Amino acid sequence: MRYAVVKATAREVDEVKRCKDMVEAISGELIQFDFRNGPLRRKFDSVKYNLRKLENTLYELSLVTNSGLKFQTHSMQETPATSTRDNGE
Repeated sequence: MRYAVVKATAREVDEVKRCKDMVEAISGELIQFDFRNGPLRRKFDSVKYNLRKLENTLYELSLVTNSGLKFQTHSMQETPATSTRDNGE
C-alpha cells in the first residue's frame, strides 16, 4: 500500500493499477480458503481493506487527471537562511 501511495503521489497511474491487480489476485486466491474467526481471518480482512483503498486511490487519481489541472512539483529541500546580523568582530 505504501508503494502505491508513493506512485499515486507521483501520478503514476499504471503502477497503482499494477499494485491493485496484484492485491486483487492475492485476494482472489485467499477467498477460496475457509477462514474462521482467527488471526488468518484478520490478515485476509486487511487484504480486502487494502484492495478497497487502492480502488479509492485509483478513483481519486482519475478525478485529478481528468480534471485537466496541472500540478507543479516543488522541492522539499529548503536553502538555509543566511544570517543578517554582524558577528561584531
